[in-house]
Formats: sequence, structure tokens, C-alpha cells
Amino acid sequence: MRPAGSHVLIKPLDDEIMYAGRIHLPDTAKAKAQDGMVVSVGEWCEHVRPGDWCVYSRKQATDVEIDGVAHIIINERAIVLILEDEEGDDEEII
Repeated sequence: MRPAGSHVLIKPLDDEIMYAGRIHLPDTAKAKAQDGMVVSVGEWCEHVRPGDWCVYSRKQATDVEIDGVAHIIINERAIVLILEDEEGDDEEII
């Protein structure tokens, strides 16, 4: 499954998940932005790739459910922060 054009499919991360050595959004920021893992990207996306963790503007997201799991479809321009999954990065989400 691939989003069209410059859209990105994101799996929102559970609010209870903490990130070792990564950015953690405070509750006040979560009202305006949300974070998640990029699952798939459209053919026109230039800056994100599957596996990237990102923060995006919640106001511009469309909620969808795929195989019973909540996902978000959003235009790549609504992503405000990308934390790339680096090769050899053995740091895990805990």
C-alpha cells in the first residue's frame, strides 16, 4: 500500500512509549503536533522514507484504519521534524 503523490502514511506512536536518547513531546505540544513512524510514502515525497520517526501537524492529518490498526495520512509538507533511522543505529524504542 502506497499513498498517492506527496502523501505519507504514518503509524502514530502510543503516548506511553518513551524514546531512549530521542525527543519526547510534552503534553502541551501534543495538542498541536503528534508523532509517529513513517510506514509508506508517495512517489513525490522527497524528505521522508519508511522507518523515519516524525512529528507532524495534527490539524492536517486524516485518520484511517488499516487491518484494525490506526494510521494517519498526511501531506509531506505537514511534517515538521524528522528523526531518520540511521544505518547501524542499534538504539531502540523502549
